[in-house]
Amino acid sequence: MAFDNSVCGLVWGNEVDEDIFLRWAQGFVFSSAEPLALVQYSGGPCAILAAVQGFMLQRHLFQSAEDFYVDSDHWRECSETKAYDLLVQALVHILAQAASNGLSVAFLRDQKLNELQLHRQKPKGEEPASCEPHPMGESHTQPTGPSPMDVDSTETGTPVAPNPSSPAGADNTGGHVTSQHPSLSSRVGIEAGPPNAAGEHNMVLSPTAMDDFFRMVSQSRYGDGTLGVAREELHTFTVDSVSSTLQSMARGEKRDEGDTQGGSGHPVPLAPDLVSPEGKRAKLETPLVTVKDGSVAGVIEQFHRHIGVATFRTSSDAQRFLHENICDLKGPFGVLLFLYSLVLTKGIQNLRDELEDPLIHGVHGYGSQNLVNLLLVGRAATNVFDHDKDLEGIKLRGIPRQASVGFLTLLEAFRYCEVGSFLKSPVYPIWVTGSETHLTLTFSLENHLASPENFATIATREFGKLDQEGNGFVPSNALRSLLTTLGLETDPDYVSYMVAKLDPESLGMILLGNFLTEFCPNMPGEATPPLAFPICHYNGLVQSNKDGKVVFARGSAVVLPETTGLSAADTLLNCLHSKWPGLVVSWEGEVLTPYVTMGDLNRITVRILLCVCHMQSSM
Repeated sequence: MAFDNSVCGLVWGNEVDEDIFLRWAQGFVFSSAEPLALVQYSGGPCAILAAVQGFMLQRHLFQSAEDFYVDSDHWRECSETKAYDLLVQALVHILAQAASNGLSVAFLRDQKLNELQLHRQKPKGEEPASCEPHPMGESHTQPTGPSPMDVDSTETGTPVAPNPSSPAGADNTGGHVTSQHPSLSSRVGIEAGPPNAAGEHNMVLSPTAMDDFFRMVSQSRYGDGTLGVAREELHTFTVDSVSSTLQSMARGEKRDEGDTQGGSGHPVPLAPDLVSPEGKRAKLETPLVTVKDGSVAGVIEQFHRHIGVATFRTSSDAQRFLHENICDLKGPFGVLLFLYSLVLTKGIQNLRDELEDPLIHGVHGYGSQNLVNLLLVGRAATNVFDHDKDLEGIKLRGIPRQASVGFLTLLEAFRYCEVGSFLKSPVYPIWVTGSETHLTLTFSLENHLASPENFATIATREFGKLDQEGNGFVPSNALRSLLTTLGLETDPDYVSYMVAKLDPESLGMILLGNFLTEFCPNMPGEATPPLAFPICHYNGLVQSNKDGKVVFARGSAVVLPETTGLSAADTLLNCLHSKWPGLVVSWEGEVLTPYVTMGDLNRITVRILLCVCHMQSSM
């Protein structure tokens, strides 16, 4: 099956932005320090990586043959084979949720594209996964034409232009640089950057010096306590701007946003994952992934020209194909191939009917809420409330059913939206958590935090739809519609009988209590969730993890009776408050909540348990 180029319009919009495309050009790679944790190298693909990570953990923690104890680390042990098996299961599950007519899988018809050299500047240990030759390579059509271009990719995105007059291995920094900034060049590697409009080379930090310089800068703070520079901004600094920054730090001055000088003379919007500590967006001189031989447009064209599509009737066949073509998932375009697979599986026209904007933001490069919802529930809805709503004849698409993996957003804490119960209370205690700029994952091994909805819960919600004013009753003539929605008997004689039984005084109304007593006898309501539970957090972005090694953070959480309010310093906690208003968390190795220590947390937990025991004994 040929690749439908209209997919690109749904994903990217009218044109494919080169910088954004290259930030999304990465495979599914696992952390060297956490066998189950996916690694994100650049700002942009967090929507896919966080969602896929959630479905992997769903299968590993709650649907495997092995039971994991909440106080054990045994669940973190996983072989590479097992990790990629969980990855394939998660990807196929996401595709199956969105499937309209079989499952479509995009793959590369030319395996040379998987051999593109992506030289990313990454912390030690987070290298791309190696891959054996393609198991099904012989069955793939090898197109004629020029070979794919090599790609030179760095996390910093600044290409290094060597001095052609210097011998291999010689110092290319240039004597004038050393003489101008002797103290700086002795501590930070400096190289010639790309030429400007006048043909002159700005001097830039070498990729190998980025982490050293960041550690040096982060040890110093301005008078107001903020960091002197964001790690993501380092690649935009010329030698002059670095020197200016260090001098300003020595004087205790703040660096102005204008100190980062873009090579084009105007700011280029940065991925929303990458924001400076002062909330100002940094400027990029060049793409985060740079082309070594040829143009970025050429790489994009080659990639799309060599995409093939395979369609399967069953999930097991799709899983088998993905296992046989695992190199495509590990390779430099693995995330994009899966995104295209999702679009094709959903169906071009079906997606057009649901989308209002492209799945990837055309300016900032992050995944839209439509993409998040498509990944979580198979529907590219714009909104996060339950079901669809009608606003004066305008249909607003919402979430159609309870999600397996949920979603919480900081925007609800700021009262910009309200997440419905389908996403806020998923089947499993796993939530994609969204700040203004990045998507991460919060989860717990305490399975009592979430559960599938029972019939009483569903009946109450459907009853409430007909009782929009919250009066606790619905008109008697609405009973048949309610029974139809719940899949119950709707024979006219039966409906008349039930109306007479539920409305014995012929008041023209049916009370919620009477309805539940009749149709949900002896059925318990929602179980009371625990007040204390273990909690884990995943942030795949390399720059956000200590030493650049992605790991799961673990902590202890307690839900207090009173609302704690917004925390000025803790975005994640504010996001979690949208579900647990009184939540306090203490993370292993640090205190995330500024005013609650581990000792305080233990004392609070004991007090809560004593109160619960006292209440139970007095009942």
